[in-house]
Amino acid sequence: MPAARGKQRAASLRARYLLAAAVVLLLGLGATGVALERSYANGVERNIRDRLEGIVYQVLASIQETNGKLQVNTVLDSRLQQPESGYYAGLISDPYEWQSASSVGESKASIPVLDSGTQYYQPPSSSSNRYIFAWRLAWETTGDTVIPVTIWSSIDRWHFTEEVSGFRTDLWRWLLGVATLLLLLQALAGWLGMQPLQRVSRQIRSIEQGKRSSLDDDYPIELKPLTDNLNALLSSELAGQQRYRIALGNLAHSMKTPLAVLQSMLEKPAISQQDKSQARAAVSELHGVMRYQLERAASAARRTISEPLPIAPLVSRLLQAMEKVYADKSLQLSMSMDPDCHFYGEQRDFMELAGNLIDNACKYSPGKVHVSAVNIARDTRRPALLLQIEDNGPGLSQTAFEQLLQRGMRGDEKADGHGLGLAIVAEIADAYQASLTASVSRLGGLQVSVEFPGF
Repeated sequence: MPAARGKQRAASLRARYLLAAAVVLLLGLGATGVALERSYANGVERNIRDRLEGIVYQVLASIQETNGKLQVNTVLDSRLQQPESGYYAGLISDPYEWQSASSVGESKASIPVLDSGTQYYQPPSSSSNRYIFAWRLAWETTGDTVIPVTIWSSIDRWHFTEEVSGFRTDLWRWLLGVATLLLLLQALAGWLGMQPLQRVSRQIRSIEQGKRSSLDDDYPIELKPLTDNLNALLSSELAGQQRYRIALGNLAHSMKTPLAVLQSMLEKPAISQQDKSQARAAVSELHGVMRYQLERAASAARRTISEPLPIAPLVSRLLQAMEKVYADKSLQLSMSMDPDCHFYGEQRDFMELAGNLIDNACKYSPGKVHVSAVNIARDTRRPALLLQIEDNGPGLSQTAFEQLLQRGMRGDEKADGHGLGLAIVAEIADAYQASLTASVSRLGGLQVSVEFPGF
């Protein structure tokens, strides 16, 4: 039940993407709409003042002087002749006063007393629902008389409200249409963008059904680390299963002879001292075989994705141990490696692989052993590691070295050992997909190179 509830709570990546895109889009278009609406409203207000000023100039152009008195002829703007047009104009001059025909039945505009040559502008307020513009000037008559004149014009506020409201309706209708279109395009882009993930899901399902063994390699660079690691895990799992089967087969095969010896001992009526020794040897061999095969199986079950393991301290520990083991040979043991050299795997595997190779070098070297490590292919996410063990011993050809990698093969029958060291090295290297090569070292003996691949 908890797992089912967790599955119900899990949100789709596509749904999250669309939700995030919708929120960003709506916020962005909403802010754009508000900014455009305010900008348009400010432009309309500036335009209204320009209209008012234009009306004042029309009235001024319509003034005629007759016998030293001023009067206004018909103004060209037809809106000043229509009642309820919302456009008004007037002239105040002692004793003459004129108002446009549109002002009939309307309240008179409240114009303050102005100084000559000054202009007055008043937007709508709580006491007035009009935009008002006035200009105080001095009219010089033909008789050299100066008459103070105030020309005013006004426009009802509903002109501004109606114009802005119409723009607002059109603006938000268009923005809503654009938002819908963009959301559809975002949904299409999200669907296209999620196709590689859907493809990964389908291929994993095919792997679960046994229809394929790995993912394709042609994924986008953003998914490449994921698919590469998944392929590495799948390859490791398949290799581990195969090695477990091989290990179990080897274990069964290796235990046949010791078990047969024990069975024959038990069938005898009396067990002699020699038989007891043979039985103990068979039991010891059984223990050794089981331990060896179990260790190999554990090595095969290594983790593909592991934390980087600095190898310099490990090699240093191995060299210190070899100095004690081969103290009678007075070997010159040295190492040189990049400080950033790391092994991606189990520490036990590296210690066993490097330990066997260094032990063999010390065993067959008369005086010098050198261990080095460098990172190669640094442009990969995990650089490849090249580990080299050199000695000044008799050396080996690549063919002879490959023969010694087989279980039970020994290069020197007089030396102690069971011929398993290099076989263990080969199995560990194979488990990590590393290559093993033998060549002539700079010290004149054998150089064993182990190259762990990067990816």
